[in-house]
Amino acid sequence: MPIALSDKLGSSMFKMSNTDWGGALSTFGENFDQNGNVMNEVFEYQIIGVSMNDAVRLLEIPVPTFIKIVVDGIEHFILRGGADVLNKVESVLVEINDDFAAQAEQTEQHLKNAGLSLHRKCDLGGGSNQYNQWWIRGNSTLSRN
Repeated sequence: MPIALSDKLGSSMFKMSNTDWGGALSTFGENFDQNGNVMNEVFEYQIIGVSMNDAVRLLEIPVPTFIKIVVDGIEHFILRGGADVLNKVESVLVEINDDFAAQAEQTEQHLKNAGLSLHRKCDLGGGSNQYNQWWIRGNSTLSRN
């Protein structure tokens, strides 16, 4: 059963920009793409979304130690729905487009509020302003690397 991570529990549309097997550049519950532009959707269907906090609480998923989020534009919403989980993780890897100001600013705020610090920022290349950002907790063994 497909379930999307979101900032809240509820159903919404999963919108796809292509129907290729393993394709990317889709979104859940929003009308914008990974750059914050209007999504050029070709197919959509309704699914359930759940926040990180609800996934741990309701689905009894163990609190993770490490989180990787690469979801084409709604990273900041997923982080907004995961404050309780983020306060306990050791590290978060998240892909952010610095040209999508709302995403970049809100992501930074959510992660700093959780007590995480930016450890490394890696350019994804291709002339875009997209980066993998590695955030860690100060007392993490990762902070010594």
